[in-house]
Amino acid sequence: MAVIIPFESQPSASIDRLVDLVTADLERVNAVILSRTGSDVTMIPEVANHLINSGGKRLRPMLTLAMAQLAEELRDALQGRAGSAALAALFNAMRAFIERHPGRYAATTGAEFRGPDDPLLIAGVKVINSIGAVLSGYGIAPGEVDHAIRALRCFIHGFALLRAANGFQWGNDPDESFAWMITFVDSGLRGMGGGPGLKADRS
Repeated sequence: MAVIIPFESQPSASIDRLVDLVTADLERVNAVILSRTGSDVTMIPEVANHLINSGGKRLRPMLTLAMAQLAEELRDALQGRAGSAALAALFNAMRAFIERHPGRYAATTGAEFRGPDDPLLIAGVKVINSIGAVLSGYGIAPGEVDHAIRALRCFIHGFALLRAANGFQWGNDPDESFAWMITFVDSGLRGMGGGPGLKADRS
């Protein structure tokens, strides 16, 4: 059987969709830049306008805004919840964000931080803290919390990307599988840490 290898060039990745999603937020960022660079020295506001008009320094603000939005949605989803209810809320909120904003999520994954005061890092820490808050109800040993956080991210990330790529084309409803996965993770966390999990919610 012959194997046909396509040589046509593939379309390059674009952040146009991400730009469209955060245009309003970036306009506010631009206003802040202009307000902070007012000066009697003509060159300073001219440089600020040049950065804005040329599109310079735009990617970092977009990444920060996307990460901050994820952090805010997780915070709201977890409000007043604990145990398996918090775990389910975390899984559903992260999955919903990834499926609604695949461009934003993909852009933030693996973005490098530039120091302890980097706004992107500060927003990212809020995301991780939300995951850590869920785990705190399970009694996970301090030395294993990082492993647990990474495991939860992998579960959610993997499912959401496979779902977006139409990777579940057989068997039961993927939503049923997602609910099963949450129960599976809850059981594993209770086994690892001895926390209340589902038992607390059902008592």
